[in-house]
Amino acid sequence: MRILDFGKNTYQYEISFKFDCFSPERIGNLVKDLLVTKKSFSTVGKEQGTGLTVLTLGDGTESAPFFQLKVGADKVVLWAGWYATYEQWRRWRDSLLSETTALLEGIPIEMVRLLSSQQVFVIPIEKSKPYDQISELEPVWALFGRFIPRELLKRMGASLVFGDEEGNETLGWWPVGTGVAGETSIAFALNWNVLNSKAGLKENELAHVARFDRLLEAFHENYLSLLVKT
Repeated sequence: MRILDFGKNTYQYEISFKFDCFSPERIGNLVKDLLVTKKSFSTVGKEQGTGLTVLTLGDGTESAPFFQLKVGADKVVLWAGWYATYEQWRRWRDSLLSETTALLEGIPIEMVRLLSSQQVFVIPIEKSKPYDQISELEPVWALFGRFIPRELLKRMGASLVFGDEEGNETLGWWPVGTGVAGETSIAFALNWNVLNSKAGLKENELAHVARFDRLLEAFHENYLSLLVKT
């Protein structure tokens, strides 16, 4: 599926744990395997502020998009962006999830705090449609117009979060700042706060990313595409 992409979309998958599960030795072995043996990445370093070990491939250009694996004592993060396409991200994410199986081997479901997937769409302002010109959203503007002056309805940063009754799963989207004039952005995310205890960690991971992909594509097709000029 073709996803709206003006070159700056970012993608992230994270598994976090309730306490420190990974020793420096275990992380070091993973780095050695992926950086030295398999040459899946080109550099390694520490992320400022978080102290996470970061393996990086690419430099954020069209010919070499960014792909990063970040590992800490209590989390594993896969991140890609800056000219990485949606399909490139999916292939790389799914491949690396298999690569990191050894790191996660033996960790019980009860130790997992969260599985999270997120995509951020970065959109030039000139590509955004005026909200009051989108017919599908007229019922929303009619409601908002009861208490918001019409001149303030030209732009909107909607933030919505949905969840099941037990709080096991949450889905939402919200505006995020880019720090660049002339840009707007929307983050779309799915969190699994409670995993399926009858399945293994790997099975939960695969089920989570498959569900996220389906929901992301439905969000893109039925909502985001209404807001953006193509």
